[in-house]
Amino acid sequence: MKLLFNVGQLLLGTAIAVLLFRAVVGADTLHGVRAWATALAAICVMSLVGVTLVAVVIFFAEGEWSLSEYPRTLLIAVAGATATGSLALAAVELLHTNRSAVLLLVFPAVLCGLALRAYVEQRQEAERVRFLYESMRRTQDAPEFGLAVGQLLLAARQLLRAEYAEIVLPSPRTQDGALRSTSGPQGETLMRPVPLPQTDHDALRILSSSSTAVVLARGRSPHSLDALLAARGLEDGIVGVLRTEAQALGLILVGDRAGDVATFTNDDLGVFETFAGHASVLLENGRLERSLAQVTELQEALQHQAYHDGLTGLPNRLLFAERVADALEAVRVPGHPAAMLFLDLDGFKVVNDTLGHASGDELLVEVARRLKATVRPQDIPARLGGDEFAVLLDETEAPRAEAVAARIASVLGEPYRIGRRLTTVHVSIGIALAQPDMRSPDELFAQADLAMYSAKSERSRRFATYEPGLHEAMRQRHALAFDLEEALKRREIVVFYQPAVSISTGRIHAFEALARWRHPSRGLVLPDDFLPTAAESGIMEELGRFVIDEACRQAGRWQEITAEHGGTGLWLNLSPSELQRDTLVDELSRALTRTRLDARLVSLEVTEASVVQDETRVARLMSDLRDLGFSISIDDFGTGYSSLSRLRDFPIDMLKIPKPFVDRLARDGVDASLVDAILRLAGSLGLTAVAEGIETAEQADRLRALGCDLAQGFFFGHPVTGDEALHTLRRNQLRRVTPVARAS
Repeated sequence: MKLLFNVGQLLLGTAIAVLLFRAVVGADTLHGVRAWATALAAICVMSLVGVTLVAVVIFFAEGEWSLSEYPRTLLIAVAGATATGSLALAAVELLHTNRSAVLLLVFPAVLCGLALRAYVEQRQEAERVRFLYESMRRTQDAPEFGLAVGQLLLAARQLLRAEYAEIVLPSPRTQDGALRSTSGPQGETLMRPVPLPQTDHDALRILSSSSTAVVLARGRSPHSLDALLAARGLEDGIVGVLRTEAQALGLILVGDRAGDVATFTNDDLGVFETFAGHASVLLENGRLERSLAQVTELQEALQHQAYHDGLTGLPNRLLFAERVADALEAVRVPGHPAAMLFLDLDGFKVVNDTLGHASGDELLVEVARRLKATVRPQDIPARLGGDEFAVLLDETEAPRAEAVAARIASVLGEPYRIGRRLTTVHVSIGIALAQPDMRSPDELFAQADLAMYSAKSERSRRFATYEPGLHEAMRQRHALAFDLEEALKRREIVVFYQPAVSISTGRIHAFEALARWRHPSRGLVLPDDFLPTAAESGIMEELGRFVIDEACRQAGRWQEITAEHGGTGLWLNLSPSELQRDTLVDELSRALTRTRLDARLVSLEVTEASVVQDETRVARLMSDLRDLGFSISIDDFGTGYSSLSRLRDFPIDMLKIPKPFVDRLARDGVDASLVDAILRLAGSLGLTAVAEGIETAEQADRLRALGCDLAQGFFFGHPVTGDEALHTLRRNQLRRVTPVARAS
């Protein structure tokens, strides 16, 4: 193919030159200045045609047209053609006049040929060096390692006029395969992880033991590397190893000489090995840079892990403490106040224990998301561990800190969708203001922690701000928790009973069991003063079991005198922690067995908040309890987040209207409307309604007029001991007590 092209190019150029000469000089004379000038011009045209044809063929073969090089190539071709044409004309004239004189031109002709050849070789070498330099510079400027490899492949194809180039970088560990990069007519792939084929293994082994690359030309004899080319569909190529002084980095290959006008020869070997050497250095440097970048990324990742919570992504205690230290430095400068909020989730343990740790984690992630969305970008929310969170408020004084705490409490108190369940948790927040005289973050942590426990101990408050007196309050709480634990051992906890009466007849329907603490020095302590401490200290379950056993024992005594009238009911309060106890049903069943108490006389009270906290589990527990004969009542109805329409989904029998709704019943038409609405709702669902906190005859009359079933409060009777309750029953005009009607 190449021979045919060269012959065709020569014939075309010669024909054009002859036609040009004949057109200008004609056939009259072949000598003289006019003929010489015309002949030189024709030779130059012939050279121009040849250069142009070669450029066109290369353009169609390789798809590139170098306009910047074309004029320079034409100039060199014209200069060479003029020189050789002049020698040829001199030879013609000498032959015409004295044939022997032609010998005088042999030496200068040979010198000209040698000089031209040396110039061409030097120019080609300079072009290669320049191209190599530009290629390596572009490779070094590539923004990432993969793109640098792509630049190397493109340079290899251009330098060696190849259709295909490939670099294979095996992993030091054989099982990890290799990174393969290719560039060819089908596009390029860069740094693709692939298994290393056996043919590549064999090629690396053969070439690593060889000092030079291997040329695989078309028409070659069979070679051990033929399988390497065949696997890639290549007819010819050059294959070598990328080396450093210490090791072989990988394999480099170019194949399919562009345009099908030639094949690779040993003349290409030097260029290939020079390129491979430079490429090895660049790749080794690139690997080093990549390793350094990976080390840097790893350090940054480790630092992020060290300073952030792995579950929520929020800053952890370590980073938060550093930011608090910075805030304490800033607060020493007037005009830079700061505050810390300490958050503890109430009810998280219940969710975690009943729904599982995965659900607990899901809840924590959602809490973190809401918390982050609630504060400003300059504020710092953090997870301190478990169910404890904190927020550092920048440029914040007490009023704004309390406003933020209120907003957080509201947002975090909204129901959560965990899987297919709806649950709620509440938050207790302690607020501490940074002071200039604070010496360490621990002081601010301690104050916020104290304030949080103050908020937790007061159920009506969701947040509290630190005050110096909280230290004494905390000491008293710790002392109270210790005394309460000892009180259970010394049987200082007693059960009182408050009557619930039929509002229409005034006769006793049931007694509600209420815990009291006969403290040796403080006297009779009411539940609001010690139940929060019991919940915090973890002894609520033990306390609840004692109350259930004692109340059932006492109710058994009542039945001795009221059995013929149907018995007197017992109302038992169940705390949120008791509802989460798997043994609750068995414990209640055993208590009934021991006291021979009819389960139909026992009503179990749960708060609305406890129901909403884990609706699915509580509904299942209610069903199990009702199967045993217990009735279920909802205490403090209307104070939680439940929807009225959700009542149908729970197996409840009674609604208790809370005292705040009753307090202003006789004076406030709005409150009357609300109580009336609850009574109508209870009636429509077939539920018994109980009004709590009745203290005046006016309230009792209004409730009687509204159609309320049962009532409870100081107006009808204060909580009394078991013996006093028994005495009250004897004095009361008994009537038959029918078990509470159940909702269908």
